[in-house]
Amino acid sequence: MKTLVIAEKPDMGRNIAAVIEPKAVNKRSFLEGDNYIITWPSAI
Repeated sequence: MKTLVIAEKPDMGRNIAAVIEPKAVNKRSFLEGDNYIITWPSAI
């Protein structure tokens, strides 16, 4: 099971991913690693 982390902005999400999931893969609107999915609200 993966843990979902919701960040305020994309740059904050990338910073969080760098610490908790350094090998996370960028999937455009979220980053996915082995244990975490890091996402942020998208602009409309």
